[in-house]
Amino acid sequence: MKKTINYIFALLLICVVAGCIKNSTAPNNASSNIPNGNFLGVFTLIHKNPKTSVLDTSSANVTMSMSANTAAYSIGGDTTKIQAGSYGTFNVDGTLITFADATVTKKNKPKHA
Repeated sequence: MKKTINYIFALLLICVVAGCIKNSTAPNNASSNIPNGNFLGVFTLIHKNPKTSVLDTSSANVTMSMSANTAAYSIGGDTTKIQAGSYGTFNVDGTLITFADATVTKKNKPKHA
């Protein structure tokens, strides 16, 4: 009789443990971590003159539109001062966002001060 009770207890223990083991995949909520919408802010460029080592700053109001559905972005706003208008695609990998600027080509290289 004691053996039967031990077997029943062991079976119940196995059932409880098996019921607590996660056997389904979690829903994919990765899309909730992808930026989406329009963002407006002040972009500040800090430039150090290589000859005089003097810091020069310039600011402009820029807008950034990001679409999670198409993984596309565009930059607009006051693009006459320090930031040219651009567009392209982006990729989110954890906390890192990588941008691929479609406006930069071999013919149209970015200018460096």
